[in-house]
Amino acid sequence: MLEIGCSDGLEAYEYSPHAWMYVGVDISDEGIKAANERGLSNAEFLVCDAHSLPFSDNQFDAIIVNSLLHHLDLEVALTEIYRVLKPSGLLIMREPLNINPLWKVYRALTPGARTEDELPFVFTHLKLLSRYFDTSHLNYFGFFSLLSPFLKY
Repeated sequence: MLEIGCSDGLEAYEYSPHAWMYVGVDISDEGIKAANERGLSNAEFLVCDAHSLPFSDNQFDAIIVNSLLHHLDLEVALTEIYRVLKPSGLLIMREPLNINPLWKVYRALTPGARTEDELPFVFTHLKLLSRYFDTSHLNYFGFFSLLSPFLKY
């Protein structure tokens, strides 16, 4: 199992018991340092850029990406994810959609609350996603809630 954007490895506590081997990657060397200090026996944490994953083709059974793809060059990141995921593998991802009308108003009123590279998904991004993966199991949630992007469960 690979988690892209693992930060300090907090979610590894949830994911690693369900995997033979868990690998977490993040661009932050400080985050990876903290993740390595967690001492999980079946976990490995590496500093790397999601645009260039240091893994063999078809290496992972599952890949998890939580609210990171909208900060990346989507086509490059999806190409890399597709490359390292086994053909029968599972991609689990969660991304903000830029279709919530309340969220659009909030974003317009608070432009300094996000990074310059942030680009929440629109339907063209979902179409691009479908070029690489089976998207028949997409779930949408929080459409009318301004708080939905902040709620994890």
